[in-house]
Amino acid sequence: MAHVLAMVVDGVGGFVKTLWALQERRWSYTFDAVASAAVSVTMALVLCLLAIRASYRHRRGDMLFASF
Repeated sequence: MAHVLAMVVDGVGGFVKTLWALQERRWSYTFDAVASAAVSVTMALVLCLLAIRASYRHRRGDMLFASF
């Protein structure tokens, strides 16, 4: 009887460890996805700001040459 009880406890322990590992993996994948999205949004924002800056410099240069 004690041997059967030990097998059941060991099986439940293995089941809990498996569930815990799957939960950690899920959180890891979620964190990776959020980090990737944050990098993508940041890069898009930086490129947008650089394009606006270049456009502003281009227009400002045209206005300076046109005034002479």
